[in-house]
Amino acid sequence: MSAPKVAAVIEDFCSGSHEEALAAERHLDRLLADDPAARAMLASQYRMHARLRAMHAPPRDCAAAVCRILKRRRRVRRALIVTVTMAAALLIAVGSLMALRPTRTPAAAAWGTVTAVRGPVHHDGQAAEAGRPVAASESLVVAAEASVVLLDAAGARLTLTESARATLRPDGLRLERGRLDAEVPPRPPGHPLIIATPHADYEVLGTRFTVRVTDDWSHLTVQAGRVRAREGDGTGMIVGSGASRRSGVAPLPPPVLYLDFEQRDGRDVVDRSGRGHRVWVTRVPEDATGVRGRGLACAIGRVLQVSDADDLTPDRGTFCLWLKPTIPLPEHEALVPAFPIELYTKADWDTRQGIEIGRPAHGPERWGLRVMLGDGATHQLYLPTERRTVWMHVAASWGDGHLRWYIDGELRGEVAATWDHLPDLANNARIGNNLVGVIDEVRLYAAALSAEQIRALYTDSAP
Repeated sequence: MSAPKVAAVIEDFCSGSHEEALAAERHLDRLLADDPAARAMLASQYRMHARLRAMHAPPRDCAAAVCRILKRRRRVRRALIVTVTMAAALLIAVGSLMALRPTRTPAAAAWGTVTAVRGPVHHDGQAAEAGRPVAASESLVVAAEASVVLLDAAGARLTLTESARATLRPDGLRLERGRLDAEVPPRPPGHPLIIATPHADYEVLGTRFTVRVTDDWSHLTVQAGRVRAREGDGTGMIVGSGASRRSGVAPLPPPVLYLDFEQRDGRDVVDRSGRGHRVWVTRVPEDATGVRGRGLACAIGRVLQVSDADDLTPDRGTFCLWLKPTIPLPEHEALVPAFPIELYTKADWDTRQGIEIGRPAHGPERWGLRVMLGDGATHQLYLPTERRTVWMHVAASWGDGHLRWYIDGELRGEVAATWDHLPDLANNARIGNNLVGVIDEVRLYAAALSAEQIRALYTDSAP
């Protein structure tokens, strides 16, 4: 291999256009084809160059460092000196070309690859494309109905959905909002994967898991393996398979009543709250599919009852359930005219005291709640409802100075309402009276849950 020929090629490599540089690179490959010793030397210098670039050194500084190292190892033979000089010059050319070509991600910034894209997804303002390498500092924005699948250098598969916004980092990524589903094989020693959120950091220990982030909280669900969760205050714990952890929102109080309908013996339904309430259906229902597992099919004449107890009319409370109407809710009035449709009621109609959640017996078709204090004192909140026959999450809260009505985790209306104490009533509570549809995940709390807590309830149990 002639040194002048190599020098001429390297000059083209350094000073020519992008196309000329590529041609020079191919020419150099041909020149080296018949010289195994030179090829081995160049391969060694490429590896040294890559290690230096991993320490974030600029291209020309890398080449200079290679030259300094090679000086200390210089041999007497002139042929080796010529080869080393050629390698250093080639490193300068390759490093300069890498700096000028943005499509080649330097080893220092390499994070992984986009493997699949569905819908509008952008990284650093450009449309994401499958097969493109991504760098450790890039930001990704995922549209509401879109998704992007990333594969990091260690084989972790991360899927971003639900309007996700994320920034890649050398040790993982920061998820500002949206959803991330991950499948992570065991990590190499010294290479942790950390998913950071505004509320907590999750260090992955080899697992499958999901992280959801809203403005108010971050929620981790582990399907398999383990994740170390660390709160903003430094506290943390290991979350194992089948467990979950929420950060950034007040924990939910224990429910006063909790019915998931997974355990039912004929007419009897098990209360999962631990309070020991007796719960039964007035007529044996057929099996029904719930939002998760089994649900309860409601029909005219079939009503769920809860035996009288003082904790069923809390001064401050929240009632919620999942509901799938067989016919749209606005059409229920024609089924039972002049009768209420009770999602939850514990009231004495002679004295007009208690709580009623659902649709009142009279007036325009509207849904909501009212608190009756007797002697004509009533606080109420009623709103028009939607024509839906799909699953919807309904929640009502009272106390804390307000009545509030939520659909699918979103506040739909509120009014100011205050009282000192709700009366104790010696009668049973009714759930699903005059309703035609399926209910599931029925919960009653002795606290007026915050909007963030109700959104969390909706998100955690959504189908």
